[in-house]
Amino acid sequence: MRLSDLVRQYQGPAEPLQDRCGHPDCLKSGAACVVRCECKLILYCSKSHRREHYQHRSFHETAMKAKAKVRYERDQLLAADSKLFKTHKGNFWIVKETQKYTLACHDLTQRVYLTAGTPAGLKKAIDTIKHIVGLCTSALSTRELPTFLVNHYSIPPLRLGLDRSAYTAIKAVCYLNFIYFHPDWAAADDIFESPDEFIKYPDELLDPTGDPALVVLLKLKVLVDIRNLRVARKVLPSSLPREVRQMIESAVLDSDLSDGLAGEPPESLAKKEALLIEHVELLGRAIIDVNPDFMGNFFDPYFALADDPVAEGYNRYGEDGYPWSKTPCDPSDDEDENRPRCKHADAPFTQREFSENTAYASKKIYVTFLESPAVTRLLDDAREISRLCESESRTAELNEAVAKMPRGVKYMNGRHPTDVRLWGVWQAVEFAIQDAAFLGPREQRPSLKEVEKYRPL
Repeated sequence: MRLSDLVRQYQGPAEPLQDRCGHPDCLKSGAACVVRCECKLILYCSKSHRREHYQHRSFHETAMKAKAKVRYERDQLLAADSKLFKTHKGNFWIVKETQKYTLACHDLTQRVYLTAGTPAGLKKAIDTIKHIVGLCTSALSTRELPTFLVNHYSIPPLRLGLDRSAYTAIKAVCYLNFIYFHPDWAAADDIFESPDEFIKYPDELLDPTGDPALVVLLKLKVLVDIRNLRVARKVLPSSLPREVRQMIESAVLDSDLSDGLAGEPPESLAKKEALLIEHVELLGRAIIDVNPDFMGNFFDPYFALADDPVAEGYNRYGEDGYPWSKTPCDPSDDEDENRPRCKHADAPFTQREFSENTAYASKKIYVTFLESPAVTRLLDDAREISRLCESESRTAELNEAVAKMPRGVKYMNGRHPTDVRLWGVWQAVEFAIQDAAFLGPREQRPSLKEVEKYRPL
């Protein structure tokens, strides 16, 4: 026997590690059996191996039948024009018409992907389950719906982990309100793009606080993924195989907006991180300008969620069922109790009604942030850094500014004396990210070196 044949016999299958068969018989005998879930094939080293292992031949037949059923149900959906949303972004279906297709995908996941015994099969199963959940909640059908439906469905895909769909839905709200101008708005789902379009006309947004806050949340989730990626690269040994390292880096990325970051060079990753930090600071200032109560309520959300902002006899959708305009009139109009209610969406209304609409938009955001514990911990660290960076003179200046704010803001800052420093939280996110990626003692964290230099607005 030649030396090359002898080496090939003991080195196992010359295929990617994620496609190697995990069957116990193959693991014991060292046979070169490879299971491929993506290309619908199972490759064997020889015909004798296929005859000896009936389980693999049976699995192959089961996989082919299950995938044929999925293709058949998908073709049935594509053939029915009345059941299909045909868009330039893709084909999306109504919930009630996807029952058979969903069942076929579920059967394929249970009988093929999860029983393949390979990391590739497990990844395919997770992607299919996410696809099924998206169909069941109409998360994939929100890109081309009217404005009020897109606004209503902007949070469910985000809470399901479909961050890319949520980001596209948020841009759809701005696009349909003639705010977000992009030649191909649905295809431009790049989280690293400039957020100027989201805050250019804040008074015309359907939710003046909701859209910038959701974009901030998505950008913070990508920042957390970058932090996890940097920590993983620090702790992984350099002798680790490239395929295993690639799989681990992909596993630490939680958001689907971060899919392209695995394998990114350190220099490029640092530039993207700095760009996201700049965007977060810009959007954070816009949120404070639109809703000064947001940051105080954010760090004590349970009090804000328990409060009902609806005044007696107030309909936030207007008498005609249209959303209220976000253009507030003179605050002195609040004193006029005989002022008639607005009957059209483009009519101005009182400052109180504007605040109530903003409170409704913000309450949805608090729950969504609470379901992202990594982002919440990051902002808590930024708040602590902001507190350390404040000087006594700056605190007195902020207290004077708080005294001129509306009653609700003074009340929140009255309950939390340290919350006068909330204005510097967004500027401190950069140092919170550095501390999160630092693996040394807490007394030596990088933010302490910058405390003297840091000066919030």
